[in-house]
Parts: sequence; structure tokens; C-alpha cells
Amino acid sequence: MLEELEKDGLHFIEWGDDALVDLLVNAGIDTVTIDIEKIENNNAREYIVCTH
Repeated sequence: MLEELEKDGLHFIEWGDDALVDLLVNAGIDTVTIDIEKIENNNAREYIVCTH
């Protein structure tokens, strides 16, 4: 899988976990995560973007 991520371009991985983030960061791959949290008593969601 890492070989594909090293190719030029923007890559999306759905449902990754912290272990995957650590692996990508340790491999020197620029990594951004987006956490989505439902706002209580509302149909809205909060998107939290983090660069690693």
C-alpha cells in the first residue's frame, strides 16, 4: 500500500486509525486527517482538520 501512496497525487484513505497515521508520518508521507463529530441535538457536524 505504501508504494501507491508514494506516487504523485492526492490520496484518500477512509476509516484509517492512529496506527496508520503513525506509519504514514514515520514513512515521511505528508498526512492530513479529518475527524467528523456529530453536534448533539442537531443534524450538523463538526469537521476537525489536523496536519501531521
